[in-house]
Amino acid sequence: MGLFGLFKKKKEVPMSGMQIIEMKNEDFMFNINAFNMTDRGLTLTGFITGGMVLVGDTVKLKKADNTEIEVQIIGIGKEKEVLEVGYRGESLDIIINNVTIDQITPGDMLIKKKI
Repeated sequence: MGLFGLFKKKKEVPMSGMQIIEMKNEDFMFNINAFNMTDRGLTLTGFITGGMVLVGDTVKLKKADNTEIEVQIIGIGKEKEVLEVGYRGESLDIIINNVTIDQITPGDMLIKKKI
């Protein structure tokens, strides 16, 4: 059983329409502080500094050397609860695919630019 198998489904706290529209129009940025492998994928622990992200979103892992790897968000968790969305200002665990643990270093970021 992986990390997210322990999480309970969380009731989403309603946000105002204006707050959600504002975050949808921001670039998504997630600062990675720690990471570990689970049976579902690579779990990243960090803080959303901009925008919002949904399970299923495709984002980029931006490395310190400015290279980027496309990854998909396959899970989001907070305090042992499963979420469908993460918002600016939240500290979260995000599970991604398409990378291995040796491709991640603290200080890397997940990003998604708004067009």
